[in-house]
Amino acid sequence: MTTANNSTTPATAGVSKSSLQPIKSTEENHFGVLLLIVGTIKIIVGLLFGIVFLVIFLLVTITGIGPLIEYCQSKRDEKEALNHDVILQAHPEMFLLDVPGDINKASGGMAYRVMVRLTKPTSDDDTNNANNLPPVIFPGGLASNLMTMSRHQDELTKQHGFTVVNFDRLGVGLSDPYPTNFNRQPPSAADVAREMNFVMSHCESVLQTKYKWICVGGSMGANVATAFMTLYPNRIGG
Repeated sequence: MTTANNSTTPATAGVSKSSLQPIKSTEENHFGVLLLIVGTIKIIVGLLFGIVFLVIFLLVTITGIGPLIEYCQSKRDEKEALNHDVILQAHPEMFLLDVPGDINKASGGMAYRVMVRLTKPTSDDDTNNANNLPPVIFPGGLASNLMTMSRHQDELTKQHGFTVVNFDRLGVGLSDPYPTNFNRQPPSAADVAREMNFVMSHCESVLQTKYKWICVGGSMGANVATAFMTLYPNRIGG
């Protein structure tokens, strides 16, 4: 007796596995192509930027444009650093003083301006102490100027209560340069001493006091101090 095979073949028995994979839609295919295009564009743009940067770098370095730009920027910074209006606004303790042309023969008889920095104690205790202290003057050395001596000036004023005067002589730092329309001769120590005396006299009128000064001169400033003591022996107390 035969038994009938009641099992039935599944409907999917004849279907291949590949036909069972989900079929991507047209939108998904387009999105993938778009991503590929965008990625390719990014790579191309990056390469172009790299090439342009390399070309500019080579041009700036080889042709000397770079040093020229740096020179122009340094001159601009120098001009700003020497701008009197900017400096005086930032430092109210500084001022430009008009000096007659007969003070310093290196001016060729022309009036000129020197930059002066006058610092006074600010606290009550230091102010009371300053009333008993003589003022201090700095005749600058050969390679020094008002800025290089400012640290010492601030120390004397803030820590020790001295009134201190510091200035740039003619042709130095923030003061007027030497005139160029005549054959000048270098200023002597006596010229700078007379110039310093003019600065001191003006500062005495500002301070409304008149003391014997302490003169602190280093390097060439010592020669100026010596010349000053010869010309004005009664003006210096030490």
